Amino acid sequence: MESSLAGQADIGYGSDGRDHALGHDAGRGNGGGSGAPVSAGGRSWLWPRLRALRWGLTVPEYVKMANQEIMAIVLIEQIGAVDRIDEILSVPGIDVIMIGPYDLSGSMGLLGQVTHPKVEEAIDRVLAAAQKAKIPAGILALTPGEINRRLDQGFQFLIVGTDTGFLAGGAKNILGQIKR
Repeated sequence: MESSLAGQADIGYGSDGRDHALGHDAGRGNGGGSGAPVSAGGRSWLWPRLRALRWGLTVPEYVKMANQEIMAIVLIEQIGAVDRIDEILSVPGIDVIMIGPYDLSGSMGLLGQVTHPKVEEAIDRVLAAAQKAKIPAGILALTPGEINRRLDQGFQFLIVGTDTGFLAGGAKNILGQIKR
């Protein structure tokens, strides 16, 4: 059975989740791919087959397992999506709504200004709508202070840093301890 997320752009295929960019509304994505629940057909016919082979399962066995275990995470990264957040949240099968604050700020002409009052207002609108819809909301937070602030706001799903940020921080720490 295909959900209304079918045909939306699949951004990531993690071990336990998939995230989707819905574009500006619930009916238009940014490209191909199938949504949640996972199906054996549709536009993403290869993905379930490859995953089934990887786990030594038949396609029906894999589809059943995937629909029980894989999360559907919808990315909100454009101001147009914020403007249509209630419509997006009405799509069945969403497990988490995830705000990309840096991309969102860029779509508002405020690139990188994630604490700008207009960006914060847009973030607040998404969080309030997600809470009303009883769908956990997530966001990227890069510092301990920002993480605590977002938790206090009511975010339940946080990405706490980036791989490159952690890598650079670790390298800087080691280099800072070398006697020259």
